[in-house]
Amino acid sequence: MPDFDRLPLTRLGLLNEWHHTGGRAVKRAEPTRVGGHSGSGKGTAMTWTWRLEGADGTEINDPVPPAHSNQSDAESWLGENWRELADVGVAQVRLLDSGTEVYGPMPLAED
Repeated sequence: MPDFDRLPLTRLGLLNEWHHTGGRAVKRAEPTRVGGHSGSGKGTAMTWTWRLEGADGTEINDPVPPAHSNQSDAESWLGENWRELADVGVAQVRLLDSGTEVYGPMPLAED
C-alpha cells in the first residue's frame, strides 16, 4: 500500500493549519500556502483532483475520479480506492489543485 502518512506536507507548500495565539491553538480557516499556486482570488473554490496514469505516464481517462473541495478529502478517496484503480490499470497518480500539480507521480503498487 502506498505510504500516505509520509506525504511531505510542508514541502508541498502547506503549513500546519493550526497556529497559536495567546497560548491557545486556533484552527485557520484555510491552510496557509507558501509560494506556488494560490487560486485566482479570495473566495475561489479550489478543486482537488487526481490525474490517473499508466506505467508510462499516459493519462487514463476511465474511470474519472471525483473532484474534491480539499486535499484531505482527495487523499482519503485515494486511500479508499487505490486497489480498485490499480486493478483497472492505473499505475500511478498525481494530485492536482485547480489543475496545478501538487505532487506525483505516486505509484499505486503494493510494496
